Amino acid sequence: MPNSCPSFALRFLAPGCICLAVTLAPGALAQQPHAAAVHPAKAAAGQSVPALMVSDIHFDPFHDPAKVPALVAAPVSKWASILAAPDSADQPQAFARLQESCHARGVDTPFVLLRSSLAAMKSRQPDAKFITVSGDLIAHAFTCRFATLVPSAAPGDYQAFVVKTLSFVMDELRSAFPGAPVYAALGNNDTGCGDYKLDANSEFLAQAGAVFAEGLPAAGRAQAAAEFKATGSYSVTMAAPMRRTRLIVINDLFLSVKYTTCGGKPDRDALAGELDWLRQQLAAARKAGEKVWVMGHIPPGIIPTPRWPSSATCAEASRR
Repeated sequence: MPNSCPSFALRFLAPGCICLAVTLAPGALAQQPHAAAVHPAKAAAGQSVPALMVSDIHFDPFHDPAKVPALVAAPVSKWASILAAPDSADQPQAFARLQESCHARGVDTPFVLLRSSLAAMKSRQPDAKFITVSGDLIAHAFTCRFATLVPSAAPGDYQAFVVKTLSFVMDELRSAFPGAPVYAALGNNDTGCGDYKLDANSEFLAQAGAVFAEGLPAAGRAQAAAEFKATGSYSVTMAAPMRRTRLIVINDLFLSVKYTTCGGKPDRDALAGELDWLRQQLAAARKAGEKVWVMGHIPPGIIPTPRWPSSATCAEASRR
């Protein structure tokens, strides 16, 4: 992307976290994707839109295992003070044991690195008019980490902790860029029952939808939250200075060959419903003369490990 779009500045701010500081042409981007780069005079004239595009934050609230009981018990509003406290004396040893127990590959983003990353984003693009987050807000092996550190958890405690973690990350983004809409998608890790597992029309989606809708333009929050309840997808008209632009956020987890329900079963109906919804959104945007952005987590295209269903599977789902 940086090679074909010189107006994009690519930064790796945390392990696995990617941030693009971009300058966009608000009215022409959908038809001329390189408008800001091709027409620097327009950008200089104030007709461009600074923005941030972030992905795979993978925030890890388990980095200091001794703090986890306090995080479980506390409301999200108290998390920053808990996480900012000095590390426990045995943090390195306790975290190393957790990493080994959960067969973790690498280290995800602890609180100090999250704050450092946000400061770097603010420095690079202080006047960002909006932020996109294309999924995976929470750490890898989240289920194992929680089960290891909270062995006596009651049913529903895991889902509640996931929602609190999503809420904390979104709050941190909004606090760093007050007034800027934060458009976020779910990633395969961002579920209430495990990696690549999700139930459509679930309580988790209703709760996560309320968290994500809070950062949207006020006029679109209620509709986005209502749509999110079904599959974790939503559509919203992007706030000014973007003009006549609709952002369709699709939860493409249902398109992955790794996807199952929380019970470990496939759900073709969820995929079919999501494709029908996407088709309706595109038709409505066309009728309204809107430009469309589509954002999801799992990138389509050729990748080494197959993650997408066959074209026949998608075709079958679209007919249902």
